[in-house]
Amino acid sequence: MPTDQTVNVASKVSVSAGIIMVIKSPSGPKVVLMKQNNAHYERPWDYGEVIDIGPKGGIEDGETPTDTALREAKEETGLADLKLDKEFRAEVEYEFDQPTSNGSKFHIKKKAIYYLAYITEEDVKRIRLSDEHESLEILPINQAMGRIEQTAVTKINVLKKLKEYIH
Repeated sequence: MPTDQTVNVASKVSVSAGIIMVIKSPSGPKVVLMKQNNAHYERPWDYGEVIDIGPKGGIEDGETPTDTALREAKEETGLADLKLDKEFRAEVEYEFDQPTSNGSKFHIKKKAIYYLAYITEEDVKRIRLSDEHESLEILPINQAMGRIEQTAVTKINVLKKLKEYIH
């Protein structure tokens, strides 16, 4: 007899690219975090918070990872003129089970590539979140690492790499 963990589990492999948006400030660099909208992702109401370290999405046919990162930034924030720091690139691989609101779940194997873009306070005022996210927060890197759900070790590791790169 199957257990709950093996019932209705499909599998999906995904490669995505995204941008970590950083604001330079006199008190130190700050990261723009984005809280996912669970309703958009058809997650159960009690799923909990998922905090993204920036806009990110799947690489489409014919796109380079940088093309994808810039497209996703435009789609998810409205910012179309971001300039990537060509020296920073972080890649992570991870797996997780994603429950859905109908009681099924699917297993995701993911590779994510992150780039860095410096933005200004004026850019932040121009951000218009898509329905994938419900809010954003701007925090110093150390506080941002504490804000990420602790099970998302790969996101925290990307922020550690970013911190080392910036400092």
